[in-house]
Amino acid sequence: MTDVAREAGLTRATAYRHFPDKDALLDALVVDLAGEIVPGLVEQVGSQDLGGAMDLVATTVVDSVSAHRHVVAAIAPRLEQLVRRAVLDEPLEAFLAGRRQAGELVLAESDRWLARCVRALCLAAVEDTRAPEETRHDLAAGLRRLVGLT
Repeated sequence: MTDVAREAGLTRATAYRHFPDKDALLDALVVDLAGEIVPGLVEQVGSQDLGGAMDLVATTVVDSVSAHRHVVAAIAPRLEQLVRRAVLDEPLEAFLAGRRQAGELVLAESDRWLARCVRALCLAAVEDTRAPEETRHDLAAGLRRLVGLT
């Protein structure tokens, strides 16, 4: 916290007034990052076909985790809860409903269930310690299978 305060040009007391401890600071950072990443991803996914969307989700998740690995490792047990603070709904649910209306998604499972399963696979990828290329490939393949592709 001392280093963070110094880098931000603040006194330690001021930094601690905003963030009582390192965990609070990291939590705020993750909520902020999720608030930046997820809306942009949702917007990009909206212009994709189902397969392209699943590939884009996989790439974005793995690349974001790779870029912020040290932060993610520190908050891993709280990651889903923190992302939920920034993203209150299941943003892929509407996309899946649209793909269902377009005839691309023909599974019997509900869009809400499938969106939750997408989230679960993404969270599993976050915890994966393999090389990002392997994780990205397997996540994309898993997401494609989940929605009935390949």
